[in-house]
Amino acid sequence: MSINDITNAAAAMNALKVRYQEFFDDTDNDIGQRRAAYDGLASDLSGIVDNKLTATFYIDAENGDDTSDKGNVPNPLNTLAEAFSRMVPGGKYIVKLFGDQTHIIQDSLNASNAHISIDRYGGENRPRMVSLTSSSHPTIDYCTNIQLFNSSVYVTGVDLETELAEKGSPHFSSGMFSCSNDSSVKTLYSDVLLGDFPIVVTNAGHFCSFVFQHGNVSREDGSIQNTKMMYAQTGSIFISSASVPAGDAWSDYVNVIRDANGASQNIISNLVL
Repeated sequence: MSINDITNAAAAMNALKVRYQEFFDDTDNDIGQRRAAYDGLASDLSGIVDNKLTATFYIDAENGDDTSDKGNVPNPLNTLAEAFSRMVPGGKYIVKLFGDQTHIIQDSLNASNAHISIDRYGGENRPRMVSLTSSSHPTIDYCTNIQLFNSSVYVTGVDLETELAEKGSPHFSSGMFSCSNDSSVKTLYSDVLLGDFPIVVTNAGHFCSFVFQHGNVSREDGSIQNTKMMYAQTGSIFISSASVPAGDAWSDYVNVIRDANGASQNIISNLVL
């Protein structure tokens, strides 16, 4: 091999080395670009998930707009139904109802594995949340409700009301909050006006706890008079710093079952008055 051949071979090796280096440089750049794109995508997805799993919805029943993509104070939603439709299982949500207004539960709303706080904003007086009587069945009355599956709801400063039965035959297991799988409802500084439907019902075979604190309970004129605050086969109810109208007893509003000897046989336990 001549000196010229060796020189040519060395030049070819050097050229090949440059090409390999350019290849690896391009690969490194490509990997870097892909990693940056991945990190950006991961960040975007995390933001989307966080926005879905944690959110605050402001609702103005008079001036809100359910097409609003914000649901904030300047651009509130109009209905509870829209707020619940934006919730996903496993999330934590705050629902704020504008004061001085009546907020209707228009249909059956659902919450699964969720933690929901419902309170007020704006206005001078507490808002009301009302379950309507549904006339879909020809002979039995049901009410619109919020169905809780392994979920908790904490209501603060929002009054609760159920309507009168239109047919005079309310279904015993229909109430504002319908609970399954260890769900819970807690109210604080919220008054209750009972029509012909309870506030909390527990589906058969499931457990639900109901805490009612610092509120007043009364019954709507014209009700069938035997509606209780809670209907449950198994569950618990805790009441403190609360009152019923003069002349009424708590047994008019809470299930208390006793045997012939006066011993408590409550289907709802842990009653504290």
